[in-house]
Formats: sequence, structure tokens, C-alpha cells
Amino acid sequence: KDGGFLTLLLQDENKGLQVEYDGSWVNVDPIPQTLVVNIGELLELASNGYLRATVHRVMTPPPGVERISVPFFFSARLDATIPLLDLPEELAAEARGPASDPDNPLFRNVG
Repeated sequence: KDGGFLTLLLQDENKGLQVEYDGSWVNVDPIPQTLVVNIGELLELASNGYLRATVHRVMTPPPGVERISVPFFFSARLDATIPLLDLPEELAAEARGPASDPDNPLFRNVG
């Protein structure tokens, strides 16, 4: 998971990014002239778990194959406190609360 709000990722034509979906790893095939948008942990906190941070990994390309990706991370200032978003009722009703992982606790106070 990425720790910020959002990550925008520009991939080249070589595969490597995978996301976890229903307990399995799924390839994110590059599509020319597009960006991958990963939800980060701060957006999960701000949405009270309505949006979930993307669990992902990057696979090492085979020998002789180069893979280049350019990420842009949107995060918060180190002195920030992450507020709850005022979601519409129908969305707030579906919010599950942030994921609870003792190995990776999420905090509203960034720094």
C-alpha cells in the first residue's frame, strides 16, 4: 500500500505491476497513454474505509528487459491531521472503517 492520498503511475509497455484482488495477484497490463491511479492509506482514512488503499507489488522483469515507471505521490504535510470526508449518506453507509493491520497501523496525525 502507498502511504499518501493517491499515486499516479505512468508505466512503459513492459508488465510488472500487480494488485491483490480476492486473495490473488492480478497483472495491471500497461495501456498506452494512460495513468494507473492507486488509492493510498490517507484516502482510506479520510473516507472512513469507503475507499480502500490498493495492495500492490512490482515484479522484477526478466534479465535483459528494462521496465520504467514514473510515480507521482500525493501526500500530506508532516504536521497534518487527516479529517473525515463528509460523504453522501448512501456512501457513508457503505464505509467499513479503515483496515486494521497491527503490522501497519494507520494514524490520522501524519507526522
